Amino acid sequence: MLCCFCMEYDCFMCFFFFFFKQKTAYEMLRSLVGSEMCIRDRGNPTPFLVAYQNGRKVATTASLPWKPAALFQWALVHTTPPILDFDYGVKDMVATIGLPVAQVWPSQDGQQHQRLSALATKYRGTLVFLRMGRRDTYLMEEFGFGGKDISHSSALGLAKTFGDFEDKERFGFSGDDLNDPATEKFIDDFLAGVLSPSMKSQIPPTAPVVAGELNEVVASNLMEVASAKPTVVALYKSYMEEWEQAEKALKSAAKLLKNVDTVQFAKLDTSTNGVDPSVFQRVDGHHGAVELFIMTAGSASRVWKSQSFSSGDTTRLRRDVVLGYLKKHSPEVADRWETVQAAIDQEDLEAQALEEARIKAEAERYAKARRVEVDAGVTKFVFEEGQDAGDNRPVEGDEVTAHYTGTLENGDKFDSSVDRGEPFKFRLGKGQVIKCWDKGFATMKVGEKADLKCSSDNAYGERGSPPKIPAGATLIFKVELISFKS
Repeated sequence: MLCCFCMEYDCFMCFFFFFFKQKTAYEMLRSLVGSEMCIRDRGNPTPFLVAYQNGRKVATTASLPWKPAALFQWALVHTTPPILDFDYGVKDMVATIGLPVAQVWPSQDGQQHQRLSALATKYRGTLVFLRMGRRDTYLMEEFGFGGKDISHSSALGLAKTFGDFEDKERFGFSGDDLNDPATEKFIDDFLAGVLSPSMKSQIPPTAPVVAGELNEVVASNLMEVASAKPTVVALYKSYMEEWEQAEKALKSAAKLLKNVDTVQFAKLDTSTNGVDPSVFQRVDGHHGAVELFIMTAGSASRVWKSQSFSSGDTTRLRRDVVLGYLKKHSPEVADRWETVQAAIDQEDLEAQALEEARIKAEAERYAKARRVEVDAGVTKFVFEEGQDAGDNRPVEGDEVTAHYTGTLENGDKFDSSVDRGEPFKFRLGKGQVIKCWDKGFATMKVGEKADLKCSSDNAYGERGSPPKIPAGATLIFKVELISFKS
């Protein structure tokens, strides 16, 4: 219960009683306090608020500024229940209270719930306690203990502020029992500002680290993995366009060094894991490029960093970059280089054989197709004729619906509507697509399937389209005209 007392005889309201138990009361309190009733200063004694709980006075305003915002926050702090069951409906209210937040996942043990109540009572006015449910376990990753089983152990996480989870420091208690005496020390150290933030982490993989492979690690097990032997670590975000090519290079390097058992390879997805700036200097969770480090004795040295792709400036990670660095800086790799070089030569021979077989198969495939020289730099190879016996073809301005798969001349795929399961639509001759498409689709009929071979000046020119399409690249598009309409 909240009571407001005012000593002014002509005040709009001498006193009111307010029972604060439900979310609707939150809005009522905002309205009452925000109305600035009793908020006047004529030299008379200052009005004051008193909060009662179970008939007992628990707090009284003293030097609190008699301002709507200050009164509103004070009232929320002292009238909100000690423990709130978490849902996004209380998010605004908790954020307005402005106190640090304790997010607790109590185990099914009834004693843990009793202990939670005791902690919430002790720290009332300094912490807001949120009781989290099983549906909220995904948020445990923010405190560094993702995947923890709360059936038999409890989890406690503290945060200085409550709101969006991005860019907020989190502090996770390493213990499993709220009855642990260390629990209160952890909370006291947090309130005193002497704790180091926890590292956001996914669930650690159960599979062991394997030599010759690019192993997945998470923030919570990275240091353990890297302590075993020198580790090449790639920091990336799964949606980075350059990651696909970089991952391929790293997998190749890891395979070639399989028999050099003093080096291992790992990748850390920083979109779902935190980055320790004391280990990876000048790197944070917002890094916008793939970065490569070699970790030894708890420290990391940068090996390679991709460049900005917004300007078309691209650095492609190659297998040779990784191996060359390790040869220079790793005595173990240098000592075994003759063996490594033999593995490189063998892999190159196998790759050459595969490329020769691909070229031969492609030539045989094109020999069966009807070849059409559409224009200078645009060649069409028709593999399946259109369904229309007439001469109906799309013209400028028509809306074309088509499927396509785009590859480089070496067969590397860079885009495909087929893979997405959704046809692509564009206006023919309006510059919405590369020139090769405007020219090539104008010669096609509905149902026709063909390959369009496009010179660079009919595609992406000398700039290319980094990171997947190099400068001056000739492109091959496997296309199917599904429909067109005016």
